Amino acid sequence: KDVINEIRPNNSIFARQGGDEFILFIYGCESEEELNKCIQMVDKQRDRMVLSIDDVEVKVRFSYGYAICHNNSVDYEALIREADENMYNDKNSRKKQA
Repeated sequence: KDVINEIRPNNSIFARQGGDEFILFIYGCESEEELNKCIQMVDKQRDRMVLSIDDVEVKVRFSYGYAICHNNSVDYEALIREADENMYNDKNSRKKQA
């Protein structure tokens, strides 16, 4: 079962940044609303991810954050920082729910 391809939209690139950090770059959205729908899809998929190996099923858990680029003058480092901050907020929120 390919866990990564189950969570990523078709208009995206998925890559390992380093360690246990990955980047999902979603492109080609016509509006922020369309992009938000992609993010919501990732969120829904995340909540039902199960990895099955032989007779064992393991719920896959991960936290993520995102940043939206609003124009063509891109500061990738600032976007990564914003996404990282949002990921930690997501992680803390999910810990409180557990």
